[in-house]
Amino acid sequence: MIHSLAGGDMRFNNLHDIVKVEIIEGMSTGNIYWFLTNPMLDLKDGDLVIVPLGRNEIFTKAKVLRVDKNVPEHNFPMPIKRMKEVVRKIDS
Repeated sequence: MIHSLAGGDMRFNNLHDIVKVEIIEGMSTGNIYWFLTNPMLDLKDGDLVIVPLGRNEIFTKAKVLRVDKNVPEHNFPMPIKRMKEVVRKIDS
């Protein structure tokens, strides 16, 4: 998707890793969200992570459903300005 009409900027083609997660605790259990991630976390499908939710950024446990690497900002599922970042991976 191209988000230039939603305030995005097509001039920059920065690449980022993003993950699709399912919330597995709290009131948002079962909800699906996209987050930016640091490549150093080396996330894979099925990994458990901590993500910030809501305006107060409450840390919540989630399961990684999908990892997309080196995605150009103009192909993000939502504007990058609205995306939050995975806090950390939970070691099991």
